[in-house]
Amino acid sequence: MADAHPVRLLMGAGVKLQKAEKLLTEDIAKVYQEVVGALLYLCTGTRQDIAYAVGRLTRYVSTLTMDHLAAARVVLHSLKGTSSPGISYQADGELHGYCDAGFAANVDTRRSTSGLAFIYNGGAVVWGSKKQPTVAASTTEAEYIASAEAANEAVWLRRLCGFLTRQMLPVAIRCDNQSAVAMIHNSVSSARTKHIDVCHHFVRECVVDGSLEMT
Repeated sequence: MADAHPVRLLMGAGVKLQKAEKLLTEDIAKVYQEVVGALLYLCTGTRQDIAYAVGRLTRYVSTLTMDHLAAARVVLHSLKGTSSPGISYQADGELHGYCDAGFAANVDTRRSTSGLAFIYNGGAVVWGSKKQPTVAASTTEAEYIASAEAANEAVWLRRLCGFLTRQMLPVAIRCDNQSAVAMIHNSVSSARTKHIDVCHHFVRECVVDGSLEMT
């Protein structure tokens, strides 16, 4: 891939990956596993921008098709054109985060995917993308679950920053779904929310006690 043509998009919104009914040869599977392992190393180190794509590729290391191998090659094409950018930090800055969700992105289980990133002093310090533990019935619920996962990370980061700076400031988390934000600020149960697992309501408590600010 050293002479590959770079592309801008890591993985298109219309890419549908699912488990294979007939497995590929062992040699091809080994190549795919090596590629995914290398991408995981990059994602964990400094390339937070590939977290979502890599998270989806890792689900099929043992049940892959040629579509999965092609999707992995696209990620390598994108890395070819973005090898020089990196994470830079400023002298000061407040801790804040972002959360998002891909609704029902997994074709096999129909589970959604959560994504989060936290910025401190102008650079990313924590990032991640993972499949949600339960099936979300709507985009609002998927975003709500993603915000709860981001809240867990924010509480830990807030305590760490408080230990280092001696200041326990509220952490702002930005969510692009207004319905999910409304659910977080409104603790009244309704027919549309009573089925949501208790563990996902942790974010409401954090907003009430002032440790988080959801916008």
